[in-house]
Amino acid sequence: RRAGEFARLSNEQRDQALALAHELVRNEPGISLNQAALVISKQLDRAHETIRLLLAQQDPPLFPGRATKLSQRDHRLIERAMRWGVPVMKLAERFGKSPGSIRRAAACHRLQLLRSLDLTGPSSPLFTRPDAQEVYLTSERAQQADRPAAVLPRVPLGELPEPIKPLYQQPMLEAANQQHLLGRYHYLRFAARELVTRTPHHAPRVGDLDLAEDFIKQSQALRSRIVRANLPVVLSVARRHTLRDPHTPPHLIVHLLAAGHEELIDAAHAFDPFTSRDFSRYLINRLLRRYAAMPDSIERRRALRRDDDQRVLDNLLAEARLRGVDLLAE
Repeated sequence: RRAGEFARLSNEQRDQALALAHELVRNEPGISLNQAALVISKQLDRAHETIRLLLAQQDPPLFPGRATKLSQRDHRLIERAMRWGVPVMKLAERFGKSPGSIRRAAACHRLQLLRSLDLTGPSSPLFTRPDAQEVYLTSERAQQADRPAAVLPRVPLGELPEPIKPLYQQPMLEAANQQHLLGRYHYLRFAARELVTRTPHHAPRVGDLDLAEDFIKQSQALRSRIVRANLPVVLSVARRHTLRDPHTPPHLIVHLLAAGHEELIDAAHAFDPFTSRDFSRYLINRLLRRYAAMPDSIERRRALRRDDDQRVLDNLLAEARLRGVDLLAE
């Protein structure tokens, strides 16, 4: 785009640029296309990309020894540019490749990114059944679990800062629905992993990549929903922990909540709904161990660092977002 803002090269300028290029090749046989374009663009006071494209379009090529295979860095740049909406034809011109090669490079990098994700977790024999997707995504049982929750938390909010109170007033899930959603979470990750594993690296199908990414996004949204529904449990356990010590500063509960959120996010991922049916008990045990392991000295020091109420909320939301979880429903 920046290169396009410059006026086109005149015939005289084109001839001058090509003459300089021939001279550079004679004097420095190992010079690359990019290096030559950089030298010539400075001499002629023209855009680097303008000169680079001119040199790359010559037939026979001025730089026959230059690499024609796209590098991993090229794959990364192409995939990112396509996500930003850069037209394929522009990228084909920029890299000197066909539109098909550009699309294939972007797909290969998407597959590489997906394969770098850790999609392991608890599994069930049901996952390999032909009707597994229907059971977890479209069946009547799945539709029932998707209905908005109506169970409101009863944990007292007390002296909590006003901005963070809405976090702990979000509807909780019925135990049966929560169990089904935890199973669906692991099924979606399993389905994404299967798609990624069987996709050939040299020719990935864009449809398979789209479906795998969609499954991963669904699983992330599902984990966020499960985490939000269990935030009152974190508050309840944190409050019980502060009541055990009469000398505990009241505002320490905010730091306990932050640690509890981390534990809740990890618990929602690690819990195996196929061997246990009590996620709440599992979560409470993890929270109790986490709080018991927090040294009093650390708790006291953290408690002295007071933030304004809105910043407390922003920090809690940001820390969860870094772990792929939204603590507030849209």
